[in-house]
Amino acid sequence: MTDTTHASQQTRTASIDGETLDAIEAELVERYEHRMDGQINTAAEQAVTSSELADEITGEDAEANPKTREALKVLMRERDLPIVANNHGSWIPVHEDPVETKLEELDARIAGIEERKQLLSANWRRWTGDLDTSVSIPQAVRDELVDGAVSREDLVHRAAHESDEPAGEVRDVLDDLEANGFVYEHDGEVSLA
Repeated sequence: MTDTTHASQQTRTASIDGETLDAIEAELVERYEHRMDGQINTAAEQAVTSSELADEITGEDAEANPKTREALKVLMRERDLPIVANNHGSWIPVHEDPVETKLEELDARIAGIEERKQLLSANWRRWTGDLDTSVSIPQAVRDELVDGAVSREDLVHRAAHESDEPAGEVRDVLDDLEANGFVYEHDGEVSLA
């Protein structure tokens, strides 16, 4: 996070007073209780949008409602509320399924961001001529990677066996390939960049 982004976030957080947090928490908890007692039947009905919260509580008049969204994060951070959000709005779930779904979505977004970081870095180095193209990819490693994501350790062992290279040298080649943007690693699996 850049210093400017961090300062901006601190400013938004500092401008969120306790009364605002209390009011948003009360709204979320009231909707949760209505869902639990059957007055509300679905998560979509239970959810409250950042625009609704901005209109009713924060008084924010911005398209994306950054102060309101920050208040929701503060409630999660400081008051331990398990708030889930999607295109319907934010709510406190009544069972674990929406939490698991959101965690999977966040993992997918993180993986996508990591991939874009690798691509941007490698493409920038290629564009500016800073990419070390002297790294060679052994055929055994290349063949495994072309078939898709492979467990790093499986790849090292198979490539070492097929190329008669020590596993440590194959690991070094993979490290060089990753450092130069040719491959990326996520959750212990290696893929071509």
